[in-house]
Amino acid sequence: MCVSGKSQRPRCFKNISISDLPVTYLANRTAWMNLNLFTNWLTTLNNRMKRNNRNILLFLDNAPCHMVNEDFSNIKLVFFP
Repeated sequence: MCVSGKSQRPRCFKNISISDLPVTYLANRTAWMNLNLFTNWLTTLNNRMKRNNRNILLFLDNAPCHMVNEDFSNIKLVFFP
């Protein structure tokens, strides 16, 4: 799971290491997911699935940030109609 926020180091995580969270935390100034962040996250997820010898099916909506033009070896992207 991926969560995006505005701050690289939010105050609410003051005493918590972001790397210890059970999600991937990404930040940009608008706190919105964008194509670049999403593609980087998918690449990282694909590498993790490749290391674990797993394949996954990921269901997505038609948000502009989800329109990735890459093929991943261990992730299949399926878009809702």
